[in-house]
Amino acid sequence: MHGQFFRRKTWVEFLAFLQWIRRRYPGRQVLHIVLDNYGPHLKTEVREWAAAHHIRFYFTPTQASWLNRIECHFAALKRFALEPSDFRAHAEQQQAIDDYLSWRNGYGMLSMTNWKSFKRRQRKAA
Repeated sequence: MHGQFFRRKTWVEFLAFLQWIRRRYPGRQVLHIVLDNYGPHLKTEVREWAAAHHIRFYFTPTQASWLNRIECHFAALKRFALEPSDFRAHAEQQQAIDDYLSWRNGYGMLSMTNWKSFKRRQRKAA
């Protein structure tokens, strides 16, 4: 699981994100991306670029984001990295999410015990 942070969520940032994703996989490989109907996802420039670069979009029905399989990962992110939270700055929240993604990508089993152990090791290393 990978992510990027942007201050804004316009079609320009979304296109930059798609370009970043595209570089992670062979150019001829078709990428299949499930999206909601958020405006930047629908922008003509984004859709045309995606089609030209072998990216296919699949839009969830309005008011049905739960159909998007990524939602279960957001629930885990919230549970492990953002609860309880008292971030004083956006950078602290971003660091918590980055830490979670690093941990998530390095461990097969998601559990609070593994997460707390990871966080303790991080504090000792700092």
